[in-house]
Amino acid sequence: MNRNPHERPTTVYRTTVSIILYMVLYVALTTLFLYIMMKADGMDAKLVSGALALAMILPIVHTLRHTKDRIVVTPSHLSLTNITTRSKHGDWKTVQKAILPWGDIKDISPNYGIKLTNLQKQVIVTLRSGTQYFIDSNLYDVFFLERKLKTHWHRFRNM
Repeated sequence: MNRNPHERPTTVYRTTVSIILYMVLYVALTTLFLYIMMKADGMDAKLVSGALALAMILPIVHTLRHTKDRIVVTPSHLSLTNITTRSKHGDWKTVQKAILPWGDIKDISPNYGIKLTNLQKQVIVTLRSGTQYFIDSNLYDVFFLERKLKTHWHRFRNM
């Protein structure tokens, strides 16, 4: 079976490493809270540590649903899975799979935001139509991803 060379992936960026690191952190915190709950003498300490252990379920579920996410680079397009998008009307939504031809991309730029006392960076892919796609820093190593995607964009946009 011969595939079109423009459809063959050039590069694939995966969330696997970051997902594993976050899961180790969440499981360690949950274990710590459960240990404190078991060893605590006071009822208040048991309730607080139990509530914190239960609160760790939400980030675990959020992280687990991104285990199969990928950014696939081909000579003809950029493919993103489970990506947050903002339309030109300002509406936010999650798109399961977005295929963006290189010619439709207007810009790939960083977005910095402060969350819980640290500076986070997101990569924003802006289309000529005004739609923006946000690549989350918690799922990918966006520090280098922006530069790599820009390199691919400059290389493939005129093909």
